[in-house]
Amino acid sequence: MEVSGKLFQENRFCAWCHCPIPIDSETEFCKNCQASMEFREIREYVREHDVNEFQLAEVFGIPLRQVKHWIREGRLEYKELVNTVVGLHCQRCGKAIQFGNFCPECNRAEYGVKGGFDTFKQKDADEQIRFYNKDRR
Repeated sequence: MEVSGKLFQENRFCAWCHCPIPIDSETEFCKNCQASMEFREIREYVREHDVNEFQLAEVFGIPLRQVKHWIREGRLEYKELVNTVVGLHCQRCGKAIQFGNFCPECNRAEYGVKGGFDTFKQKDADEQIRFYNKDRR
């Protein structure tokens, strides 16, 4: 039984993560890396421009439900709560929130968590990092 040497010689690999990609692929990146790079580009666009979900979906040609999903997950966050059209509200008390399903107070009440999410502000107010503060009550 003879094994062809071509099987392993003609492979292409992603330029970022080095996983195998199809030989006839039009890009040099795998689907996961392409999606990650597109999301980084979208996130930078949101940071630089005052846009809402509809404008963002139109500019990048992505489905509106995908943008809303990213907002709900907390992956995308607007500079100001006023700029958003989604209007996320806590599922328990109805308070306006910027990401997730519950406000910090209801999250603590629902799950018995003693901490909460705080915002760490660096030099620029636009660059905010959320971190979990377990001492917060």
